[in-house]
Amino acid sequence: IHKKCKDKVVVDIGAGTGVLSLFAAQAGAKRVYSVEINPRAARIIPQNAARNGFSDIIKVVQGDGMEIDLPEKADVVTCDLLCCGLFFEPEIQIMNNAKRFLKPGGAFIPEEVESRVDLVSAETDTYGLRFDYLNRATVLPGDRLLTDTVLYNRSRFADDLSG
Repeated sequence: IHKKCKDKVVVDIGAGTGVLSLFAAQAGAKRVYSVEINPRAARIIPQNAARNGFSDIIKVVQGDGMEIDLPEKADVVTCDLLCCGLFFEPEIQIMNNAKRFLKPGGAFIPEEVESRVDLVSAETDTYGLRFDYLNRATVLPGDRLLTDTVLYNRSRFADDLSG
């Protein structure tokens, strides 16, 4: 989140605790809509906004980003669902759907995401127990790379924003 947000209306899809919403407000956004489906997380966002002096800028919209409507079009849409590696949540569908929130000429942050994968032997000792991991992006001592890293997905959200 950076100068693209200055004096802009921003939509943060899948806002979680509102970290990207806070960054957008800190960068000078005039209004941020924090869209979050999880009711508990949606209750945390206004607390974080108040704690940082952004209650008048950050507006929480509790609901499914695929279904909700907003009172105005946005200049910028941002999303942190991408940390799920495009495996665990419908990030592509959500970002494609979010185009409807944008004004003509609006921007996505991020504009593009590349996901790469490799196979790793990821066993580790934790508190005296050995674990294999279902999902871990951090390489730890003792991990062994078993394959070359390959690109498995490139998603460019900034292309053809006309809908």
